[in-house]
Parts: sequence; C-alpha cells; structure tokens
Amino acid sequence: MKAFAAAAIAVMALAGAACSSDSSSTAGAVDVVATDHSCTPKRTEYSAGKITFNVKNEGDKVTEMYVYGASDKVVGEVENIGPGTSRKLTIDVKAGKYELACKPGQTGSGIRQTITVSGAGGASSAENGKASRQVDIKGTGMVEV
Repeated sequence: MKAFAAAAIAVMALAGAACSSDSSSTAGAVDVVATDHSCTPKRTEYSAGKITFNVKNEGDKVTEMYVYGASDKVVGEVENIGPGTSRKLTIDVKAGKYELACKPGQTGSGIRQTITVSGAGGASSAENGKASRQVDIKGTGMVEV
C-alpha cells in the first residue's frame, strides 16, 4: 500500500509539473514595460543569439512592439498587446545596434529604445539592409513588389 501511495504521489507531481502556468515559461525572458508614453526594457545590452522579450502593456491603448535593425529593417514584431496583458517575442540576432519600438494605438513610428547586441552567433543581422518585399499573389500570376 505504501508503494502504491508513493507511486500515486510521484504521478501527481509529474502531472502538476506538466500543467504548470505560463509564468515559468517566461523565465529568462527580458521584461519590457510598454505604456502610452514609454517603452522600457529591463536592460539594453544582450548577447548575440536568441533573445525573448516579455512585453507587458501597462498603458490604456492596445500596443505592439517591433525590433528594428539598420534602415528600419523589421527583425521581429509582436502585435495586439491589450492593456494589462503581456505577450512574448523571440528574436535570433547577430551583434549590432537595434531599436525596440513600442507603438501605443498601433500607429506611428513608435517610442524607441536602442539596444546593443554583442558576441558571436545569431541568425538576423542589423546590417542586412532591406528585406525583400516581393509577394506572389497566389493564383493570379501577379507579383507585388
């Protein structure tokens, strides 16, 4: 009977771990507080590679956050962050200067904060230039540039 009870407790512990809340999955994420007037990351220096931002909207307007490289190249974005909610954004970047831009009301060029990424690694570069904007309009034979 004791062996059965111990096994049952072990199974319940494993089941509880598998059903843990999302807050543990944000461990290691960098908090960014977005308001209607600011965009404040917990820190501004990072190592090259994957960076996860946990963007919390403490403003009154729906917001979004972009990460821009050189020439405003979009490296990553997360949209539709309602007031009082948070969303995560993970990017994979090489060394360089980038800008975080929070856009309260989802308009304009955003409230910007420069970040610095150093070291080896990462997939996207701040210096890649403009991304291709060519789009094949499915089924029409037309290409939009």
